[in-house]
Amino acid sequence: MNGHIDIKTLSEYFLNKLTRDEETLVQEHISSCPECRKRLEAMRRLSQGIFGEDTGAADIRPVFTRIIRSAWTKAAAALIIVTGIGYFTYETVSNRNNIVEQTRIQNSRDIENEVFAIDTFDAEDSLYYQEKYGDDFLNSDSL
Repeated sequence: MNGHIDIKTLSEYFLNKLTRDEETLVQEHISSCPECRKRLEAMRRLSQGIFGEDTGAADIRPVFTRIIRSAWTKAAAALIIVTGIGYFTYETVSNRNNIVEQTRIQNSRDIENEVFAIDTFDAEDSLYYQEKYGDDFLNSDSL
């Protein structure tokens, strides 16, 4: 190879996407070129840091693992969970109280309507219903 290996070819070599002949040429060049060898090693270290392959170094951990194991992440997750539970509990109790209050209001209106209907039912209504339904109206206990 003339000069250094371009980044595209080096990346394809790293990902095992080259033909056997191309791979052989790259391996020969890497064995004699320290700069291309450093580039390949940098790709390996980057891959190990991102995807969590074992590097042998204790302080190099994958980025996502470090984020998940962070105390701040755990504290934020706990805060989100507690806030969510509190919100849904508040909404449930609030809705329950509203439903109970609406039921009380509706029951009160029903009673008021029944009282109003009884109070306003007079002799004229009685005659009207008697003419409409006949004697069955006076004898029925369903009212």
